[in-house]
Amino acid sequence: MSTDSFEHPTLAELRDRHADWSQRQFGDVSAVGPAKHLSKEALEVAAAPHDPIEHADCWMLLWDMQRRAGISDAMLADAIRQKLDINMSRSWPPPQEGEAREHVHSPANVPWQWYSGRDDENFSFGPCDTREEAIRLAVEDGMCEERSADDPEVWENHIHLIEAQKAPLRLADWIGTDTLLERADEAVADSDRVCYEHDDGPWFEATPEQGADLAARLRRACDEWQAAHGLTFTCRTFSASRNAEFVIVPQLRELLPAPAAEGGDA
Repeated sequence: MSTDSFEHPTLAELRDRHADWSQRQFGDVSAVGPAKHLSKEALEVAAAPHDPIEHADCWMLLWDMQRRAGISDAMLADAIRQKLDINMSRSWPPPQEGEAREHVHSPANVPWQWYSGRDDENFSFGPCDTREEAIRLAVEDGMCEERSADDPEVWENHIHLIEAQKAPLRLADWIGTDTLLERADEAVADSDRVCYEHDDGPWFEATPEQGADLAARLRRACDEWQAAHGLTFTCRTFSASRNAEFVIVPQLRELLPAPAAEGGDA
């Protein structure tokens, strides 16, 4: 190996060197220890997000967790693909700088139901208990009718289908401490409470840990308030979806029996 490769190793080479050192240093322990250590190092990245050294600590612990759990790169890639598909099907609250964003949780009793429409953004028909019912509603309405690509004289129903949930909105999912503190600063700035020309804030400053504690307290208060008043908030969009597909169904009148010819023998 050249001298340059020691001075400028690839990530693959560094991972191998780290694995060798970690095994000799810590022995045959499980992935639990590195996982707990990672939770601490992640907070240090949050405090210094542009410091590559802090990122390096996290990456080495991730390598160690993966190796000690016996997860190959192929297994990890497949898991990431599956999880990405799941995340892309979920509903997410708006971004909040400096805060973790969790997907909107659907209560366990929210049913999965079928919807249909003429494109994959607007599902006009549903909710339906079955896929077949969603197709029937779209066919009967005629909104999805298109000329066949194979024969312009033939009309078809081009139907987009999806199975989805519409969970109620939980107020606590949409409360962010950064916007709360920012708006509080704006309110103070617009008041006569601060009139000294050099008193320009920000006044409501908090550490990431304090912000996380405030967020947790606010969410608990929101949940208690919503439950106490029996409030259910809804919207028209899906909270989660799966089994999206596109189907082509013959036009309704082509499915019906031809009318009997007039005249002739009874």
